[in-house]
Amino acid sequence: MILGITGGVGAGKSTVLSYLHEKYTAFLIECDALGKELQEPDGACFPALAALLGPFGCVRDGVLDRTRMAQVLFADPDLMADVNAIVHPAVMDRVRELIDQNLDRYPLIVIESALLIQAGYRPVCDAVWYIHADPEVRAQRLMVSRGYSKERIAQMFASQPEEFYFREHSDLTIDNSSEDVQNTYEQIDRGIIQNGVLQYSKREQR
Repeated sequence: MILGITGGVGAGKSTVLSYLHEKYTAFLIECDALGKELQEPDGACFPALAALLGPFGCVRDGVLDRTRMAQVLFADPDLMADVNAIVHPAVMDRVRELIDQNLDRYPLIVIESALLIQAGYRPVCDAVWYIHADPEVRAQRLMVSRGYSKERIAQMFASQPEEFYFREHSDLTIDNSSEDVQNTYEQIDRGIIQNGVLQYSKREQR
């Protein structure tokens, strides 16, 4: 089974991933981490990104300056689109490679991305789960775990899709708002039990 995991920043997707890995021996593919690897000096995306972003002061000592990149891209949506056009296809290619390499080795492959739906992973997955948490819970987590200011959190929330978008494009919503993580684990277990056989059947028919 290939399961997609998505949700807004601070929703607790990493909690879900850890549980799926530990209990269900899932092979985890985290798209954000892959994207960063591909942007390293020896990565497939680096030459094109360096050429595109170099004039904006985003390359220092032969590597991409992520802090400067964030500043530049946040202020220029068109440039952000150009970067995404370089990175997203390369990440997709790498995801497909990892699936091919591990499909027969693991009972469950999990693809995690905040942009899972927008980046076109829906057809790759047998099912997509949306990890939800109430906005105030997400904000508190980000302030505590990452030290983000309320202003930065508000900007991040505003840049991500609305709640209805995630729900509309997902097969299941996991509510990770509770401080009792067991509540989340129980929802995951139910999702695996209720949807697992159905989703295997869907993939076999493709």
